[in-house]
Amino acid sequence: MQFLLDAAAFVPGHRALCCCNPRGAKALTKDKPRSGSMADDKMHAGSPDRDRVSLGEDYEVRDWTRSLGVSEAELREAVDAVGNSAAAVRAYLKTS
Repeated sequence: MQFLLDAAAFVPGHRALCCCNPRGAKALTKDKPRSGSMADDKMHAGSPDRDRVSLGEDYEVRDWTRSLGVSEAELREAVDAVGNSAAAVRAYLKTS
């Protein structure tokens, strides 16, 4: 049975069921790539990463403090005061 499900996943346009989803079966197709990517995918850094100041990862804190020329404490204070919008953080840091 598993072989049939695996083999069916490689037939273009054929919908196979993925039994490894803990919430139930999910339909997948080989010829349609999944949309979206992980939020923290370093290979797909783009506007969402540049528009928001994230303090969840050490490298992001390091990069933002270098980019803005502030200390980690100043960066955290700015994010606490105005939120994680990069534009708002920059504006806050210019006035303080």
